[in-house]
Amino acid sequence: MYFVNSLMMSYSFADFISPRGSKLLSDCTQKHIDPCSLMPPICGKNGECASDKRNDYYYNCICNNGYLGGHCEIEFNLCSSSPCMNGGLCKQVNSTSYVCECNIPFIGENCDNVFDPCNSDTCLNNGTCIELNGKPICECGQVFDGDFCELQINYCLDNPCEIGDCVNTPDGYYCQCPPGFIGRRCNLRPCDYQPCSDYAICIDLPDYPASRDSYK
Repeated sequence: MYFVNSLMMSYSFADFISPRGSKLLSDCTQKHIDPCSLMPPICGKNGECASDKRNDYYYNCICNNGYLGGHCEIEFNLCSSSPCMNGGLCKQVNSTSYVCECNIPFIGENCDNVFDPCNSDTCLNNGTCIELNGKPICECGQVFDGDFCELQINYCLDNPCEIGDCVNTPDGYYCQCPPGFIGRRCNLRPCDYQPCSDYAICIDLPDYPASRDSYK
């Protein structure tokens, strides 16, 4: 709370008084016995009037937080002391609070802390974090994707193998073919290459793993 000096002094005008130390004529108020009973309140909406027991004409104003002046008419500027550090912009919210708009990479109530976007938990699965304009960018290793390398790439999701089992690898996939089948997607038989002459019948052999020579 802000307190105005309790003892009030009179101007030379016999019927007016003003707060101690006032320099403005507008601070003068007409004398009244028990001024705290006046309506509207003599201390305004931002303070409470307290009578001075030494004189029925005297009073003082007890101001609410954030206000000062003889009649609590001045709102205290919380940003006047430059509470925001590192070039932050101070904005007063009300008579008792303010907020700081911080410049990158500073954070905190008064912009007094440095934000590190690349902490130990930013990029998952051994991804490498790179700071770009105050934001984290994750460079993922093989088999992982996503903003934070949180997604494991499944090359077998669309079932590229026509026959056999699909197996993920660091750089793609391969198809584990059943006996007698060959090809990237296990979609071929050795005899599909027509290795025999026109006077012979090609027979695929159930070799595992099979090759282009798995015929007779």
